[in-house]
Amino acid sequence: MQQAKKENTVLVELVIRNDCVSCEQVRSQIEDFILNVPGINLRTYDLDNDFFVPKEKQSIITPAVWIAGSLCSLGILDMNNFRKKIEQ
Repeated sequence: MQQAKKENTVLVELVIRNDCVSCEQVRSQIEDFILNVPGINLRTYDLDNDFFVPKEKQSIITPAVWIAGSLCSLGILDMNNFRKKIEQ
């Protein structure tokens, strides 16, 4: 498993596509959350534009949210569940 917590930083990876309304909503939710919670590193992969997306992160369903190398959410993001997983 990928080391996610390094120096109290949690890696959150977001997989999105162009012209995906849900993707933009989830990105906005996560960015707003990060403003109030220090120690989160957000990495976004756009399946339509990025040349490199890690093989294990190439999701058919977008948006896809990964926390510390583990899949957290596909589609609409439940912020309560997201918060719980960040706090683990």
